[in-house]
Amino acid sequence: MFQWAAQDFQVALAWARQTQEKTAQHSALNGVTLWASLHAPQEMSVLLAEGYDDPAALTKSKVAFQLGVSEIAETWVLKNPQATFQWIESLPDESRIVPVIGAVSAWAEMDLTAVVEWFKKLPPGDLRIYTTNIVAEAWAKKDSASARKWVESLLDDDPLKKEMTILLARQMTEENPETAVAWVEKLPAGQTSQEASREVVNVQFENSIKTISDFKEAVSMAQTLPQEYQESALTSLVKKWENPEETLEWLKTLPQGSPRDKLVNDFTKNLFPSELNPKFQFSDLALLVEQMNDDSHERSFSMIGLAMDWMKVDSKAAKEWLQQTSLPDTVKESILKSHP
Repeated sequence: MFQWAAQDFQVALAWARQTQEKTAQHSALNGVTLWASLHAPQEMSVLLAEGYDDPAALTKSKVAFQLGVSEIAETWVLKNPQATFQWIESLPDESRIVPVIGAVSAWAEMDLTAVVEWFKKLPPGDLRIYTTNIVAEAWAKKDSASARKWVESLLDDDPLKKEMTILLARQMTEENPETAVAWVEKLPAGQTSQEASREVVNVQFENSIKTISDFKEAVSMAQTLPQEYQESALTSLVKKWENPEETLEWLKTLPQGSPRDKLVNDFTKNLFPSELNPKFQFSDLALLVEQMNDDSHERSFSMIGLAMDWMKVDSKAAKEWLQQTSLPDTVKESILKSHP
């Protein structure tokens, strides 16, 4: 399809549109959009936008649409950033984040200075929300001094100042811990400096436990930190430890209460059923979730997430547990319909 699109783009696109078999259609659209993203991004962007308004006109596959806009954004931004972002902002809200992230990431690799200047001028809104993390990471890696100087120049009541300070602290700790610690220690006292300090300690803790194979040793390391950093360190541990069975066994030893509830919620949200040992005790985790504070929103979210993950491993047991939970019947029905 790539070669066909190079010879006659319109004919190749028309053939891809009418192909009925899903796998063949996806493959055909891949080839067409790849060629267009490299050689005719503006033309293809118009076709994709038209296709979204009338999905049958282009493809029945939303995946192919997202693939197309992402490839176009990543290529087009290197030629015409202004036109690229104008086009992205014309897309429906739910379709912007993928091309924005792709475009800014690709642009930052080629011309970080231009990206930074563009970012500085962004008004509050989706573009700034989607790109702050990308810009902070790339800027801290290449020139943390200028990044820090700009962040320090922002007004104290600008929400971006707090967000960028914390992101820079984290990335700088990855690159140069000594510089990060020295900078954070000089920040004015307040919530921002406290959260930046917590990020620095968290990164250092996360890097330290990579060399540890004993979960209890990792827990002990977290508990030797100053009190104000222990909660976030333990949260990182339950999210990132590579043996969920060990994490679950440790959670079972904690007393009931808010601290355990938070850790159980974080643990549940970060489970990946496909990576779990077949013997993972979902029923034990279910008990911990049931024991969470009844008035907590996290309890309901944990129940929903656990039920959906459990169904991927043992549908019968998960459905039996779901039916006896305190979740509203409408929520139960929705989960069951999505996992017949």
